[in-house]
Amino acid sequence: MPFRRATYALTLALLGTTLIAGLPAVAHADTPAPSRTSTTGTNTTEAANVTRATLANGLRVIIVRDRLAPVVTTELNYLTGSAEAPDGFPGTAHALEHMMFRGSAGLDRDQLSFIGAQLGGDYNADTTEDVTQYFYTAPAANLDVVLQIEALRMKGLLLKQEDWDKERGAIEQEVSRDLSSPAYRYISQLQGILYAGTPYAHDALGTRPSFDKTDAAILRGFYQAWYAPNNAVLVITGDVDPAATLAQVRAAFDAIPAHALPAR
Repeated sequence: MPFRRATYALTLALLGTTLIAGLPAVAHADTPAPSRTSTTGTNTTEAANVTRATLANGLRVIIVRDRLAPVVTTELNYLTGSAEAPDGFPGTAHALEHMMFRGSAGLDRDQLSFIGAQLGGDYNADTTEDVTQYFYTAPAANLDVVLQIEALRMKGLLLKQEDWDKERGAIEQEVSRDLSSPAYRYISQLQGILYAGTPYAHDALGTRPSFDKTDAAILRGFYQAWYAPNNAVLVITGDVDPAATLAQVRAAFDAIPAHALPAR
């Protein structure tokens, strides 16, 4: 998985006021787009090449049409990250991100890899303090396959203990790699000072001691608490027809029920 982007965001935020201090203010006049409600119960808003919709189960969908190439990218954003991790387990969201590639009901790890190879696409994920993101780039004609993959992972992740026992080593290698970076160590220490006493004092990477005492039950609890359609935003961009794409999204995700989310 890629280097934790949130740690760099902190430094950029600190530098931002200096970089933009001399720029002139720009005023924007936004014209709200008309809103309509479909007969399927999906609230839909359209503006230019952007279509926004919310399914009956709470899944928010944003479709951006871009016909530059016959390619599509999906990014499923779960609105949870290390800030919601259990006390003493700061890397829980990161660990679950890894386990999302270890298989779900109807799609095991080897099948996921095989499909990715056959599509010739690219897929990965990253975890921040507040969001965990899963992206998939593939030929536009195979969008339905990608949506089915994400739906299966949303509703039926396996989370086997034996899979976690193997995946733990991969995460600990990431920890070792990042801890060997002076820039990472500086930013993580700065974050700990600025946000001491809050869930943001630790970045999303996690620690070896917390991973050593993490088990599948802890990961399953986090998954069941936060991974729900009403806590997710699905962004789709590429050479797609918005109406047909929204129909495919409904077909893949409509049957997944919403559930109450923990208090933040």
